Amino acid sequence: MSGSGAARESAFAFVTQRPVAITMFMVAIAVFGIVSLSKLPEDPVFRHWPGRLPRSPEADDLPFSLSATGGLADGILTHWLRWKEAPGPVEWFPEPSDALEIGDVRIQTRGGLTRIDAAVKSRKGASGSISELPSLFVVTGEDGGRRGWELSVELTNN
Repeated sequence: MSGSGAARESAFAFVTQRPVAITMFMVAIAVFGIVSLSKLPEDPVFRHWPGRLPRSPEADDLPFSLSATGGLADGILTHWLRWKEAPGPVEWFPEPSDALEIGDVRIQTRGGLTRIDAAVKSRKGASGSISELPSLFVVTGEDGGRRGWELSVELTNN
């Protein structure tokens, strides 16, 4: 096989063996008019995707209330999530910041209450806000689906 034939075969293998690449390849074909979008097969993942995106704190369906204690002066920030119903596994993803350092994190859930303790300190000379910490709170449901909410807490001691 010639060098260009091997390259074509390799590119075709890349496209056909990766679901995202397949979708992009199919969209490219549709854009260039080879196949109309209405004839492309529907991917069921995309149908459910919008319901899995992180939600804002204004969302009416927030399944918990959030309060925070501690802060930079204490070196420990504690989030308290009071759930309407006992949640599945809870995860916390603080937004990366040049101005803040997040240390050890401990997450405990008992019944309808989750406590997230995190060591927090400001970095000397770094730029950025140290007044609040935006974070993503994620819970895994019984069906294995994950939902998340973007919320911020003040870092002043409460």
